[in-house]
Amino acid sequence: MFIISDVGSFNIFLSELSLSIFEHFPDIELHIICSAEKTIDIPNLYSFNHLNIHFHYLGIPRSLRIKHELQVAWQIRRLVADIKPDLVHAHFTTGIFPTILFRKMGIPYWGTFHGLGLNSSSGWKKGLFYFLENHCFQKLDKIILLNQPDVKIVQTVYKNKVYKHQSLGLGCNLEKFNPHNFSENIRVTLRQALGIQQQKVIAFTGRFVAFKGFHIVVKTFLQLAQSYPQQFKLLLIGGLDPVHSSGLSTSQWTYIEQHPDITITGFTSKVEEYLSISDYFVFPSKKEGIPVCVLEALAMGIPVIASDSRGNNEVIEHLHNGVLIPPSPDHEEEIVGIIQSIELLEKNTQLYQALKSQALASRSTYSRENFINDSIAIYKNSFCESSKFQFH
Repeated sequence: MFIISDVGSFNIFLSELSLSIFEHFPDIELHIICSAEKTIDIPNLYSFNHLNIHFHYLGIPRSLRIKHELQVAWQIRRLVADIKPDLVHAHFTTGIFPTILFRKMGIPYWGTFHGLGLNSSSGWKKGLFYFLENHCFQKLDKIILLNQPDVKIVQTVYKNKVYKHQSLGLGCNLEKFNPHNFSENIRVTLRQALGIQQQKVIAFTGRFVAFKGFHIVVKTFLQLAQSYPQQFKLLLIGGLDPVHSSGLSTSQWTYIEQHPDITITGFTSKVEEYLSISDYFVFPSKKEGIPVCVLEALAMGIPVIASDSRGNNEVIEHLHNGVLIPPSPDHEEEIVGIIQSIELLEKNTQLYQALKSQALASRSTYSRENFINDSIAIYKNSFCESSKFQFH
């Protein structure tokens, strides 16, 4: 049984793993508990109609509402009791907390944290995450983490429960995110369709939320566009999140919607097309496990300019495949750092090409197949003593 916040997240992060599970466990029955909504609203990547997979739609909250959490937690408990799965595996703190709130004994419960909140928040939010995530750690049988800083914190108390994926997080689809899929003619056509001529293209993908640095990207571009008129274009590939703030005011949002050098694509399943015409990927996020969007950009050979923060700095090596900017509570310092990095790479074309080449040279490490193979291995190890499962 997989439990994850919403069907959109399942679609993006777990659909390929689910297909592989059926290849390795031919007699398996897979149950998915999630919300029916899609935070990232793109078409489903795969069809599961021919497989023994069952979706159970519950309104899993993405923000803490105690009454709602208790209701969903009890609904999950009842489904677990009825289905009697051999393993319950929840993802994200939003999926893990209601799952273990009324956990059923006698069934193993695993939780994969896609970046902890307790070491990436401040003020009252830090205290809240500390309570919620520590409660999860106590009740889980296996705590699966994606980056080393999270491991360092959790294993001090729960060393025997902690597992860190051997892959770079969840990886990305290298067949899809492959620059060789896009000829020069295709790129020219894509640029023309967006009204891009000789300008350099800066890209950001994902949810437009402040903790991912969306507002910093926008403000950086607006300053860059003032200093270098009509020399840069900004592609914002994604959309707003109803739960989290974008970090921009209503007037600022109206302004960028009308800006001639900013294109907002909305959520799309064709991110790779936009990345194929991008020159820089900017991602000043402070709260990541291992950022999939950064892996996708690197797989396309795009130098990444990112905050030197947890998750980012396990993927980006400074001046090797990208540039790391020291995080700062003063966003102006980060904006200046990003602009200076772009100016450096614009002047030093040899360094820019070296970053591209080194990003492409490590493509195999970005593969989602690494995550899938690692996951299948730990499932097999967990079930190796059970006669109910046949392994392929």
